[in-house]
Amino acid sequence: MESSCETCAYFVRHYIKIGEKYKTASGGHCFYPRIKLRFEDTPACDHYQAQEKQKAD
Repeated sequence: MESSCETCAYFVRHYIKIGEKYKTASGGHCFYPRIKLRFEDTPACDHYQAQEKQKAD
């Protein structure tokens, strides 16, 4: 599996408000080492850091 921005710890997804609900956008931004626009299918860069899985209680 190839790494992409979607699975990076530095990727923050953007949302779109439609009426009273929010929908996920395909884009977002990366905040390391500087803020830059990225999309979920963008290939990961050299700063890629895998997201930690959250434990279900």
